[in-house]
Amino acid sequence: MKIVFMGTPQFGRDVLAAILDSKHEVAAVVTQPDRPKGRSKKPAPSPVKELALERGLEILQPEKPGEAECVDRLKEIGPGVIVVAAYGCILKPDVLDLPPKGCINVHGSLLPKHRGASPVPAAIQTGDPETGVTLQYMAEECDAGDVIAQRIIPIQKNDTAGTLLDRLAEIGGEMIVETLDRLEKGEPLPRNAQDHQGATFTKIIKKSDGKIDWSRPAVEIERHVRAMHPWPAAFTFVKMREGKPPVRMTVHAAKFDETETGSEPGTIIQCAEDGINIAAGRGALIIKELQLAGKKRMPVSDFVRGARIPEGSRCVDG
Repeated sequence: MKIVFMGTPQFGRDVLAAILDSKHEVAAVVTQPDRPKGRSKKPAPSPVKELALERGLEILQPEKPGEAECVDRLKEIGPGVIVVAAYGCILKPDVLDLPPKGCINVHGSLLPKHRGASPVPAAIQTGDPETGVTLQYMAEECDAGDVIAQRIIPIQKNDTAGTLLDRLAEIGGEMIVETLDRLEKGEPLPRNAQDHQGATFTKIIKKSDGKIDWSRPAVEIERHVRAMHPWPAAFTFVKMREGKPPVRMTVHAAKFDETETGSEPGTIIQCAEDGINIAAGRGALIIKELQLAGKKRMPVSDFVRGARIPEGSRCVDG
């Protein structure tokens, strides 16, 4: 059975790697076009494309998968099934109806919860105790197809979007290989309709979404720090010296204290080796690891040896 794989970021790469390391044949890979990356803004291949190049696979990179040239090539390949993992485009009927065994999506949430582009950050940000992977038959509506299988895992208190995505990708890879094994044997797959009334939705995350809202409770800001890590990373702007412009400070790790501070949200309460305490809407965020603009990432204990943020100063809009 020929497989066409569609995916773009690291999550997709990890799922593709699991399929390639199994007995199944991947005939071609469809991924997003090379995009500008880094300070140079030079076009760079997606993680999925990098793996496909390493393995010598045919690669298709349409702006949209419904482009005639892409659809015609997919018809020539004649896949039995299309596997999708974080591809980044909604598929239309001309692609969805092409493989006889359907298009199967590997999604990083327990559908119908957290449909859309950023299910993993959303699960952390909302304080979900657990999440998981859903395999679903794809439909025209985003993440609304019938469920084939789900696997649940707990969200650890120190999980970031990065660490959680890694675990979900490993599980997703295992699940899709098991499902492809069943298809090869001619076994029917479950089709369970989702409860569409219970659906929640996520959006595409932008760089600006990392900005910390100090009016929120500290417990929510701490979740925000983990949900935005490693990208786009939580950040704020802080006044380091009187008369100087505020400096962008990226927060890589933090804890929270729900004790009321009596200070205005965004006020620096303490700057010490064991943490920078900043008043929130309720309680305080305790920064443990940070990075100032143009500087390297470091633990607070290293930062305070060479610099201090004056207590009583405020985090401000940049």
